[in-house]
Amino acid sequence: MDDFLDDLCSKGFINKVNNCNKSNSNNLKLGMATPKEYAEFYDEKDKWLIKNGFLPKLKIELTYNCNQKCIHCYNEKDNLNSDITFENIKPVIDDAIKCGVYNISLTGGECTLHPDFLKIASYIREKRIGLGILTNGLAFYDNPELFKKIINLYPRNIKLSLYSMDETVHDNITQVKGSQKKVLEVIKKLKKNNVEVIISYFQLENNYGSIKDIEKFVKSIDVPFIAGIYFVSNKQNSNSYCELCEKKLYELFSDENVYSSELNFQYEINEDFLKQYICKAGIDILVVNPFLNIIPCVNYEYILGNLKKENFIDIFKGKKLIEFKKNHINKNLKECFKEDYCINCSYCPGTVFNNKGFLKKSDNACKIAKVLNNIHKNLNQKKEKINE
Repeated sequence: MDDFLDDLCSKGFINKVNNCNKSNSNNLKLGMATPKEYAEFYDEKDKWLIKNGFLPKLKIELTYNCNQKCIHCYNEKDNLNSDITFENIKPVIDDAIKCGVYNISLTGGECTLHPDFLKIASYIREKRIGLGILTNGLAFYDNPELFKKIINLYPRNIKLSLYSMDETVHDNITQVKGSQKKVLEVIKKLKKNNVEVIISYFQLENNYGSIKDIEKFVKSIDVPFIAGIYFVSNKQNSNSYCELCEKKLYELFSDENVYSSELNFQYEINEDFLKQYICKAGIDILVVNPFLNIIPCVNYEYILGNLKKENFIDIFKGKKLIEFKKNHINKNLKECFKEDYCINCSYCPGTVFNNKGFLKKSDNACKIAKVLNNIHKNLNQKKEKINE
């Protein structure tokens, strides 16, 4: 294994961090890339995947049921049942592997509440497929036996949500007292068991100002950190009060130590850009939701097929997905790319589809793009004054 890792290092695929020694291969990390490099890489990868007919990732929403009541949640609350069972998801996993899938993530709702969660997770690993788990961690804290069984499956990673280092702020968002203490303890236990932990943070009005403390925490325990800003409203828009106003977005993005990738990344809107896919939903990932619908992303309820009527391979190779990919390019955003601030836009079709329809204009994305554009203008004016 050490020779193999050394070979990867010599070819530049991975880098060794300081104080790395051959007896501890866990000290190897992926090399860093700029947002532009990531975009170029994923664009190249997409073209290769489509040309060769592969799908690398699958996500399975086992249930919308949850043991937290997060104030910003966009999932359906009126139907917590699930059509997924081990018996009907097993052939889906088998078919997905035939389509090239090598990573499967289980999510929800709260996936650990599904009666077949452990059975499905075990089958994925039995098939030698990478297993990702998105969870709030409460079940792992409350059920040590379940935690132990999952650890023994050697999951590829476990992603947990952490909204604030202030216990009161976090618990007010989840609406479960003690949830922050539990997730911190689960993170500690996962790290102790050498499981890759990913911390997911979502920026809301309710936890404004928390991100810096979260960043300090994740650096102190050396784990990846995903910070979301693009708000996903539910169908009733009843969670819209959690969304940041323009003033606070400006303050947030103006700090170059926070969301620096957002501040520094701009599109060049040209012919090549207009031909590119809007996002990777439906391209390098598909999702099975609790009703056995195939959709492009967890918050993008564009139904590509239903597994009660068709098998996974037929849906993956079917006309509806082919048509979706054909239409899912920047050129078809007919209401977009007409303003100077559009170069700062990171349009998320899933956040718009449920409320406004397919490829409609995103008020939220426009708001953020305008804020970023104003910041750029002010920074450029300051630079011009300095140069004078």
